[in-house]
Amino acid sequence: MNEQTEIDCPVRSRAPERTRREFIFTSMGALAATSVFAAAPAGEKPLVRFAIVSDTHYADHDSTKPPGEVRAFRESPRKLRECVEVMNARRPAFVIELGDFIESTGPLARDLQTLERIESEFARFKGPRYHVPGNHDFEAFTRADYLSRVVNTGIPADRSYYSFVSGSVTFLALDHGYDADGRPFGRGFAPWNRGHLSEEEFAW
Repeated sequence: MNEQTEIDCPVRSRAPERTRREFIFTSMGALAATSVFAAAPAGEKPLVRFAIVSDTHYADHDSTKPPGEVRAFRESPRKLRECVEVMNARRPAFVIELGDFIESTGPLARDLQTLERIESEFARFKGPRYHVPGNHDFEAFTRADYLSRVVNTGIPADRSYYSFVSGSVTFLALDHGYDADGRPFGRGFAPWNRGHLSEEEFAW
């Protein structure tokens, strides 16, 4: 395990590779900084060390979708707690969660409780933390509901896209939750393969 990948957390995703790649590419401009980091000569101090969590898909229910693949949604809080313990020991500059924080079970009140539960585990991290909403989050919530239950350190609570500085690097977190015609994703409308940035973000 090399220096660039030493933070190894026990939260795993079984999302298809293409889906995961497209989501990360369209939602997190900060990955450009990872390329800079990886390109540093051997032995040179990295610009910044940070940790990534993705696709916890927490829900208080069981599922076998797709057939034959058991997804242990109820295990997510325990796994995330273990992950945060590792991160607290390794002390990265920050941790960012790249979406699909929960798996919607239907009723809004239940989904909000689910989000609050998994966020409480994420909040155990002793440092700055950030979120980028994924399509499963948009399936469950409006932006306002989602943003009212998560914390992005130092960022206004109503911002779904934002920037922050860590070390000498400026990171951009982008909101890809819009259709091609500008229609915002929100509870019940979040096609995973049709995400776009808003015109407002491009102007920003």
